Amino acid sequence: MRELIVEGYAMKFLLAETPQGPIEALAFTSDTESRRYARLSETETAQIIATASGFADTNLEYLDGIVEKLRQLS
Repeated sequence: MRELIVEGYAMKFLLAETPQGPIEALAFTSDTESRRYARLSETETAQIIATASGFADTNLEYLDGIVEKLRQLS
């Protein structure tokens, strides 16, 4: 639900590799046609992730949560 609050994401089903084999997974990807889409360098992106925050938590906490969940699933 978090990704659906504002414009800027495109929901897509993508093929994901898992230890049990490939699966179809729902992914929230950046909508490059959105007016909210920004083309940033890796350095700019890293700076934003390191310092930005929203109403739910910081961007870094969000990224850490994703990384931890992926570790659990691997």
